[in-house]
Amino acid sequence: MPVEGLNDPCAACGRRSGDHTLDEWAKCMGTPSVDLPFEPIPDDAARLASERLRKQFNLDDDVILADSVVVRAALVDAASGQVGIKLPALIHDFQVGVAGAAPATVARVLYLGDVESMRKYGKLIRDSANGAVNAAGRA
Repeated sequence: MPVEGLNDPCAACGRRSGDHTLDEWAKCMGTPSVDLPFEPIPDDAARLASERLRKQFNLDDDVILADSVVVRAALVDAASGQVGIKLPALIHDFQVGVAGAAPATVARVLYLGDVESMRKYGKLIRDSANGAVNAAGRA
């Protein structure tokens, strides 16, 4: 079975992916591949946006609104007797920007799934985000 992507650059260090040792892969996989700068918005703008969104989408008061997210990849490695299980996981820290301070985490979610459901989740998020961006471009 051929291995694909060996000539692609590593998202963390930029080197050719096929040149990594297993130790180097472990280090690079623990490095965020996307690090977007934080830009705070004024508190009154956040409050007004929150009120408008709640009305527009008929959101209950218990729905938490966030304006940024940090996502980390993880592996759940567990065993019960002779049976071992390894599942991919994503840790989402949903945050709200606070003027003059670092973003405040308002919710932390661990999404756990098998390989197939994790790939579908990635496609779901990508397609949903693209749909939202496309709708914003038409507005």
